[in-house]
Amino acid sequence: STQGTYNVSLTAINENGEYPKYDYFLAENYITINDFSSVNPEFSKVCAIYPNPSTGIVNIEANDIKSVSVYNALGQEIYVNNNETNSLTIDLSSFEKGNYIVNIVTEKGKVSQGITLE
Repeated sequence: STQGTYNVSLTAINENGEYPKYDYFLAENYITINDFSSVNPEFSKVCAIYPNPSTGIVNIEANDIKSVSVYNALGQEIYVNNNETNSLTIDLSSFEKGNYIVNIVTEKGKVSQGITLE
């Protein structure tokens, strides 16, 4: 998405496809989308995640990686690695095709980047 402020509509449906039985409210002008590729754009210049899109094997390179987490479109953590390293290869081929978020934490900061599995 392009950086900016957007009006967003959200409909909550439970795992059975039903609408909730409780009241809800509408919030307007509530979400601001910043640079999707990174929390810190300068940090993303020293962090590499490739290939993107990927068929499952994803390489990550950055100095002093403390942890790497991958989240699916529902926000569920599907992969975590807390081993300190400068490079990591992860196999996501057992997961469904789609979009995922990779969070990388180092001593210098945190970067979140979207990846696509094809």
